[in-house]
Amino acid sequence: MTDHRDEHRRVLRDTMMKLTAQSTAKTEAHLQHQLRVVTRAAVDMIRGAELADVMLVDGDRFTSVAATHPLVADLDAVQMQHGAGPCLDVAEDGPVIHVRDFSLETRWPEFTAAALAAGVRSALTFRLYTHQRGIGALNVFSGAAGAFTRDDAAVGAMLATHAAIVLIAAADEGVDPTSDLVADDLIGQAKGILMERFVIDSAAAFDLMLERAETEGTSMHAVATAVVASI
Repeated sequence: MTDHRDEHRRVLRDTMMKLTAQSTAKTEAHLQHQLRVVTRAAVDMIRGAELADVMLVDGDRFTSVAATHPLVADLDAVQMQHGAGPCLDVAEDGPVIHVRDFSLETRWPEFTAAALAAGVRSALTFRLYTHQRGIGALNVFSGAAGAFTRDDAAVGAMLATHAAIVLIAAADEGVDPTSDLVADDLIGQAKGILMERFVIDSAAAFDLMLERAETEGTSMHAVATAVVASI
Protein backbone atom coordinates (compact mmCIF):
# COMPACT_ATOMS: atom_id res chain seq x y z
CA MET A 1 0.00 0.00 0.00
CA THR A 2 1.30 3.43 -0.92
CA ASP A 3 2.24 5.51 2.10
CA HIS A 4 -0.03 8.56 2.43
CA ARG A 5 3.05 10.73 2.89
CA ASP A 6 4.51 9.48 -0.38
CA GLU A 7 1.24 10.26 -2.16
CA HIS A 8 1.16 13.71 -0.62
CA ARG A 9 4.72 14.35 -1.78
CA ARG A 10 3.88 13.17 -5.30
CA VAL A 11 0.84 15.45 -5.55
CA LEU A 12 2.87 18.35 -4.16
CA ARG A 13 5.68 17.73 -6.66
CA ASP A 14 3.21 17.60 -9.56
CA THR A 15 1.49 20.77 -8.35
CA MET A 16 4.77 22.67 -8.08
CA MET A 17 5.81 21.52 -11.57
CA LYS A 18 2.53 22.85 -12.99
CA LEU A 19 2.95 26.12 -11.13
CA THR A 20 6.51 26.53 -12.39
CA ALA A 21 5.40 25.90 -15.97
CA GLN A 22 2.86 28.73 -15.65
CA SER A 23 5.00 31.30 -13.87
CA THR A 24 4.76 34.08 -16.48
CA ALA A 25 1.82 36.49 -16.37
CA LYS A 26 1.31 38.77 -19.37
CA THR A 27 -1.98 40.35 -18.24
CA GLU A 28 -3.61 41.38 -14.96
CA ALA A 29 -6.26 38.66 -15.32
CA HIS A 30 -3.58 36.01 -15.93
CA LEU A 31 -1.59 37.21 -12.93
CA GLN A 32 -4.63 37.02 -10.69
CA HIS A 33 -5.29 33.52 -12.06
CA GLN A 34 -1.75 32.45 -11.17
CA LEU A 35 -2.12 33.79 -7.64
CA ARG A 36 -5.47 32.02 -7.30
CA VAL A 37 -3.74 28.78 -8.30
CA VAL A 38 -1.31 29.40 -5.44
CA THR A 39 -3.99 30.13 -2.83
CA ARG A 40 -6.10 27.18 -3.90
CA ALA A 41 -3.04 24.94 -3.78
CA ALA A 42 -2.35 26.26 -0.28
CA VAL A 43 -5.80 25.16 0.87
CA ASP A 44 -5.50 21.83 -0.95
CA MET A 45 -1.90 20.96 -0.10
CA ILE A 46 -1.42 22.33 3.43
CA ARG A 47 -3.19 19.95 5.74
CA GLY A 48 -5.57 21.86 7.99
CA ALA A 49 -5.69 24.96 5.77
CA GLU A 50 -9.17 26.32 5.12
CA LEU A 51 -8.65 29.89 3.88
CA ALA A 52 -5.88 31.68 1.99
CA ASP A 53 -5.08 34.88 0.13
CA VAL A 54 -2.23 37.06 -1.07
CA MET A 55 -2.22 40.42 0.71
CA LEU A 56 -0.42 43.29 -1.00
CA VAL A 57 0.26 46.48 0.96
CA ASP A 58 1.42 49.73 -0.65
CA GLY A 59 1.68 52.54 1.87
CA ASP A 60 -1.72 52.88 3.52
CA ARG A 61 -3.49 51.00 0.72
CA PHE A 62 -3.98 47.25 0.66
CA THR A 63 -5.42 44.68 -1.73
CA SER A 64 -6.51 41.13 -1.01
CA VAL A 65 -5.74 39.13 -4.15
CA ALA A 66 -6.87 35.58 -4.95
CA ALA A 67 -8.77 35.14 -1.70
CA THR A 68 -10.36 31.70 -1.43
CA HIS A 69 -13.18 33.25 0.64
CA PRO A 70 -14.32 36.85 1.25
CA LEU A 71 -13.62 36.40 4.97
CA VAL A 72 -9.88 36.59 4.32
CA ALA A 73 -10.18 40.05 2.79
CA ASP A 74 -12.18 41.13 5.84
CA LEU A 75 -9.35 39.99 8.12
CA ASP A 76 -6.84 41.86 5.95
CA ALA A 77 -8.93 44.99 6.36
CA VAL A 78 -8.81 44.62 10.15
CA GLN A 79 -5.01 44.46 10.02
CA MET A 80 -4.84 47.65 7.99
CA GLN A 81 -7.44 49.45 10.12
CA HIS A 82 -5.44 48.87 13.29
CA GLY A 83 -1.97 48.77 11.75
CA ALA A 84 -1.22 45.43 13.37
CA GLY A 85 -1.36 41.79 12.37
CA PRO A 86 0.78 38.92 11.11
CA CYS A 87 0.94 40.16 7.51
CA LEU A 88 2.27 43.55 8.60
CA ASP A 89 4.71 42.04 11.11
CA VAL A 90 6.13 39.48 8.70
CA ALA A 91 8.07 42.29 7.00
CA GLU A 92 10.16 42.60 10.17
CA ASP A 93 9.79 39.17 11.77
CA GLY A 94 9.73 37.00 8.59
CA PRO A 95 10.08 34.99 6.53
CA VAL A 96 7.14 33.22 8.22
CA ILE A 97 4.89 33.86 11.21
CA HIS A 98 3.16 30.83 12.71
CA VAL A 99 0.23 31.44 15.05
CA ARG A 100 -0.63 28.16 16.71
CA ASP A 101 -3.67 29.37 18.63
CA PHE A 102 -5.22 32.83 18.41
CA SER A 103 -6.91 32.28 21.77
CA LEU A 104 -3.40 32.45 23.30
CA GLU A 105 -2.09 35.25 21.05
CA THR A 106 -1.26 38.65 22.58
CA ARG A 107 0.58 40.56 19.82
CA TRP A 108 -2.40 41.95 17.87
CA PRO A 109 -5.47 42.30 20.15
CA GLU A 110 -7.89 43.73 17.57
CA PHE A 111 -6.90 41.34 14.80
CA THR A 112 -6.93 38.39 17.17
CA ALA A 113 -10.43 39.27 18.35
CA ALA A 114 -11.64 39.52 14.75
CA ALA A 115 -10.01 36.20 13.82
CA LEU A 116 -11.57 34.38 16.76
CA ALA A 117 -14.97 35.94 16.06
CA ALA A 118 -14.68 34.62 12.50
CA GLY A 119 -13.84 31.12 13.73
CA VAL A 120 -10.13 31.30 12.84
CA ARG A 121 -7.81 29.68 15.39
CA SER A 122 -4.42 29.32 13.69
CA ALA A 123 -2.44 30.87 10.85
CA LEU A 124 0.67 30.81 8.70
CA THR A 125 1.85 34.04 7.06
CA PHE A 126 4.70 33.97 4.55
CA ARG A 127 6.61 37.03 3.41
CA LEU A 128 6.69 37.38 -0.38
CA TYR A 129 8.62 40.63 -0.66
CA THR A 130 9.21 43.96 1.02
CA HIS A 131 10.12 47.38 -0.34
CA GLN A 132 10.15 50.92 1.02
CA ARG A 133 6.36 51.35 1.00
CA GLY A 134 4.99 47.86 0.66
CA ILE A 135 4.68 44.29 1.78
CA GLY A 136 3.48 41.13 0.05
CA ALA A 137 2.39 38.09 2.03
CA LEU A 138 0.68 34.74 1.58
CA ASN A 139 -1.83 34.18 4.40
CA VAL A 140 -3.18 30.75 5.33
CA PHE A 141 -5.80 30.24 8.05
CA SER A 142 -7.45 27.32 9.84
CA GLY A 143 -10.44 26.99 12.13
CA ALA A 144 -8.54 24.51 14.30
CA ALA A 145 -5.93 25.36 16.93
CA GLY A 146 -2.51 23.84 16.27
CA ALA A 147 -3.51 22.94 12.73
CA PHE A 148 -0.11 23.47 11.11
CA THR A 149 3.12 21.49 11.47
CA ARG A 150 6.68 22.21 10.40
CA ASP A 151 6.03 20.20 7.22
CA ASP A 152 2.98 22.34 6.48
CA ALA A 153 5.10 25.46 6.86
CA ALA A 154 7.61 24.00 4.39
CA VAL A 155 4.85 23.41 1.83
CA GLY A 156 3.59 26.95 2.35
CA ALA A 157 7.09 28.32 1.89
CA MET A 158 7.37 26.62 -1.51
CA LEU A 159 4.03 28.06 -2.61
CA ALA A 160 5.02 31.49 -1.30
CA THR A 161 8.25 31.31 -3.30
CA HIS A 162 6.26 30.64 -6.45
CA ALA A 163 3.88 33.53 -5.70
CA ALA A 164 6.88 35.83 -5.21
CA ILE A 165 8.41 34.74 -8.53
CA VAL A 166 5.12 35.37 -10.33
CA LEU A 167 4.77 38.85 -8.79
CA ILE A 168 8.37 39.80 -9.59
CA ALA A 169 8.03 38.56 -13.18
CA ALA A 170 4.75 40.48 -13.54
CA ALA A 171 6.38 43.65 -12.26
CA ASP A 172 9.11 43.25 -14.89
CA GLU A 173 6.35 43.02 -17.52
CA GLY A 174 4.61 46.10 -16.13
CA VAL A 175 1.62 44.07 -14.93
CA ASP A 176 -0.12 45.41 -11.82
CA PRO A 177 -1.86 42.72 -9.71
CA THR A 178 -4.17 45.30 -8.17
CA SER A 179 -5.21 47.21 -11.29
CA ASP A 180 -8.37 45.22 -11.88
CA LEU A 181 -9.36 45.59 -8.24
CA VAL A 182 -9.21 49.36 -8.01
CA ALA A 183 -12.89 49.68 -8.96
CA ASP A 184 -14.03 47.60 -5.99
CA ASP A 185 -17.49 49.19 -5.94
CA LEU A 186 -18.21 48.14 -9.51
CA ILE A 187 -16.87 44.63 -9.00
CA GLY A 188 -18.84 44.33 -5.76
CA GLN A 189 -21.98 45.44 -7.58
CA ALA A 190 -21.40 42.87 -10.31
CA LYS A 191 -20.84 40.12 -7.73
CA GLY A 192 -24.12 41.04 -6.06
CA ILE A 193 -25.95 40.74 -9.39
CA LEU A 194 -24.46 37.30 -10.07
CA MET A 195 -25.16 36.12 -6.52
CA GLU A 196 -28.83 37.02 -6.89
CA ARG A 197 -29.12 35.73 -10.45
CA PHE A 198 -27.50 32.33 -9.85
CA VAL A 199 -28.12 31.94 -6.08
CA ILE A 200 -24.42 31.61 -5.30
CA ASP A 201 -22.08 33.08 -2.69
CA SER A 202 -19.59 35.91 -3.13
CA ALA A 203 -16.60 33.65 -3.75
CA ALA A 204 -18.42 31.72 -6.49
CA ALA A 205 -19.54 34.97 -8.15
CA PHE A 206 -15.94 36.21 -8.18
CA ASP A 207 -14.82 32.91 -9.71
CA LEU A 208 -17.39 33.27 -12.50
CA MET A 209 -16.13 36.75 -13.33
CA LEU A 210 -12.48 35.69 -13.21
CA GLU A 211 -13.17 32.69 -15.47
CA ARG A 212 -14.85 34.95 -18.02
CA ALA A 213 -11.99 37.46 -17.86
CA GLU A 214 -9.45 34.70 -18.51
CA THR A 215 -11.52 33.13 -21.32
CA GLU A 216 -12.04 36.45 -23.09
CA GLY A 217 -8.56 37.79 -22.35
CA THR A 218 -10.01 40.90 -20.77
CA SER A 219 -9.98 42.55 -17.35
CA MET A 220 -12.12 42.02 -14.27
CA HIS A 221 -13.22 45.64 -14.59
CA ALA A 222 -14.48 44.99 -18.14
CA VAL A 223 -16.35 41.88 -17.04
CA ALA A 224 -17.92 43.73 -14.11
CA THR A 225 -18.98 46.56 -16.43
CA ALA A 226 -20.67 44.04 -18.75
CA VAL A 227 -22.48 42.31 -15.87
CA VAL A 228 -23.82 45.59 -14.49
CA ALA A 229 -24.88 46.70 -17.97
CA SER A 230 -26.84 43.47 -18.46
CA ILE A 231 -29.49 44.27 -15.87
